Amino acid sequence: MSGTESSSDTLTYRRIFPEHVAPQLEDDSPPTAHLYLDRRSRIGCGHHSNVYKASFRLPAPLETESEGYAAVVAKVAVPRREARGFLNHEAAIYDSFPEYLSQEFSGYALVPGIKFPVPVGAVVPKFFGYYVPEHDGYDALDTASPSPILLLEECGSPIEPQNLSHDAKAECLSMFFRLHLSGYLQKSAFKKNILVQPGPLTVAPHKRSLDSPSFRIIDFGRASRRPAKNKKDWLDEKDIEVKDVQKVLRIPRHSMC
Repeated sequence: MSGTESSSDTLTYRRIFPEHVAPQLEDDSPPTAHLYLDRRSRIGCGHHSNVYKASFRLPAPLETESEGYAAVVAKVAVPRREARGFLNHEAAIYDSFPEYLSQEFSGYALVPGIKFPVPVGAVVPKFFGYYVPEHDGYDALDTASPSPILLLEECGSPIEPQNLSHDAKAECLSMFFRLHLSGYLQKSAFKKNILVQPGPLTVAPHKRSLDSPSFRIIDFGRASRRPAKNKKDWLDEKDIEVKDVQKVLRIPRHSMC
């Protein structure tokens, strides 16, 4: 994979996560994709990272199956060691997520914590990989070196809670319950980390509408997994996160759960 956020130079990257081995091509070379980053395509910035919409040219033979290009989100760390650590941790969390958390489903289900059935779409973006520059001795925490790149599904824009219906708020809250049931705390419950886009994603793009929104939870740089032992602190933190999400979504405390 090649790409850079800072110049027109081309940098070669290799994938760290997912850890499974990529298939070799007929000439025994690894498949190569191309990522095009542009400062003008930045869609978000924070204390630890910048986020870009990016064009991703797929490797053969995938390029012939989808017109060659895919739209993705690329997340890169700002030049601080702490920021590099957060990005690396987030990549490991995405790599550990069970596949069903990013799969599209249709229909409704009763989610523990919500009094009534809610849609059960994906909870988190699809994870397209974590990449670091390909050169000997590279240290991801060395801020003089280019940042690693986290590639994710593009999932829309931050919610505006005051514009959400009662049902949409319930769906957003249920996604956090589903994340907790899978053994994860997001630990950054802010409205900027809940995205919405026109849906449903099961129909062609020109047929999608915010009348049928699709939601995602993002930003797992501070996320934690349920420990095997001493779970009391984790359960206390889970209860705090639920209250934080209710506050963000402007949900009265006992109206849904």
